[in-house]
Amino acid sequence: GTAPCLFFLLKQRKHHRPAAGHGCAKRPCIKEMPHFQQMYEQYGEDVEFLMVNLIGDGWDRRKDSDAFLQSSDYTFPVYYDEQQQASTAYGIYSIPMSLFVDKDGNLVKAVNGMMTQDSLQFYIDSIL
Repeated sequence: GTAPCLFFLLKQRKHHRPAAGHGCAKRPCIKEMPHFQQMYEQYGEDVEFLMVNLIGDGWDRRKDSDAFLQSSDYTFPVYYDEQQQASTAYGIYSIPMSLFVDKDGNLVKAVNGMMTQDSLQFYIDSIL
């Protein structure tokens, strides 16, 4: 679906469980996608994952992103910020950007930059 805003999605979740939101575009973030897939497979029952792909305005094109995701084995949910609402609302001028939210909806950590497997594990552990 289309994401109105990453933090809004995190705050309006129906489940009261920790969440990891990640705003990115395919090209800069392709290296960290396997890390998120592994965490999604391992923690998907306990942590809600919201991947937001930034579309247009110098980011990805929706059809390219769709084609890439269809040809991959990634199963995490992907939303699209086609109007740049998330990037504008939160001043995302550099991607990737990851937000980690506890079960009560409180922002625990915002991380700007690439995630390694170890750093992603650390932040997931911090919200469990």
